[in-house]
This record gives sequence, structure tokens and C-alpha cells, in this order.
Amino acid sequence: MKSSTMLFLAPASAIASTPQTAATSSPFTNLWWTVAAGFIGALFALVLKHFYDGWQGRKTRDRRKQALLAEVDFCARLARTYILEPFTAPLYRFPDAVFKSVFSQLATDAFEATGIHALTGFYSLVDQMNRGLDAVERYRSANDADRAMAEVNRLLLKASQMQHPTDASREPGQELNYYAGAVAALKSTY
Repeated sequence: MKSSTMLFLAPASAIASTPQTAATSSPFTNLWWTVAAGFIGALFALVLKHFYDGWQGRKTRDRRKQALLAEVDFCARLARTYILEPFTAPLYRFPDAVFKSVFSQLATDAFEATGIHALTGFYSLVDQMNRGLDAVERYRSANDADRAMAEVNRLLLKASQMQHPTDASREPGQELNYYAGAVAALKSTY
């Protein structure tokens, strides 16, 4: 005989002893488990995405802070160059591209109020130095040596406020050390 017909000829006791799973589970139970598993999977994916975004955000903030720190260091070195070298002409402009591009993003979530104040003060001096350098050039072009020299003296004062504290002529702990405040803000973790 064929095997398919043997199934029909099996004894009734063998057929009665097989478990009946279709009678114990309903379609609503299967649907509930499917929805619950989908919800748990979506929740797990949401939690993973939240942690990944936080990790990426911290990495991005750290890279921006490092770029800003490099720019602050460069400005401080440039200020020292203006003080130590007998330059009376504006040779170098102070960079502020990183500050202009990332500070608004960092200020919202990476700094406390004192850090924002310190960085704004430092970059205010950067802006004043650049405008002063432009003024010196205008006075030189107009053959006004007295006003040009007065502006150079103001620039040297501003440069002394911007340079690295170990190179500064000011005693440690005195006011207006913009470099130290800016570096402390960038190296702090908020």
C-alpha cells in the first residue's frame, strides 16, 4: 500500500493520543504576542538610538571644543609674537573662524555661564585686535604716524591680555587674563 493510505488506516488510539495545539491557542493570542514583540523591539531600537545619538553628540562636542582650543592657543601665540617682536605693522590677523562657526552650537549645551563669559571675552579681544590692525593700516595709508603708533600701543595692551599666562607680564591671579579663562572653559566637562 501507499504511505498516504496507511495514514488513514492507522488505529484510532494512535490518532486520539496526538496533542491538539490548534484547540488550545486562539488567533487573538498569537496576534497579541506578535504586537508585544514588535513593540518591545521598537522600544529597544529607540533606546539604542538614544544612547548612540548621545555618544555621537559627545564626540562632536569634544571635537568642536578641541578645534576651538587650538584656535585659542594659536591666538595666544600670535599675541605673544606681537609683544615680543618689534612689529609695528599688521602682519597677521587673528583667526576666529572656528569660534564663529561652532560657538553658538556649543554655548547651548557644552558650557556653563562662566565658560560662555570667558570665551566671549577672549574672542571680543580677538575682534578688537583685528579691527585695531585694520585701523593701523588705515592710519599708515593716511600717513598719520601718531595715531598709528597710539593704536599699536593699544594693540600691545590687548595682546598682553590674550597671551598664555606663563608668558604674560601680569602676576598670576590678577584680573583680565582672558586666555586662562577661555582655556579653562574649553577643558571643563559640563
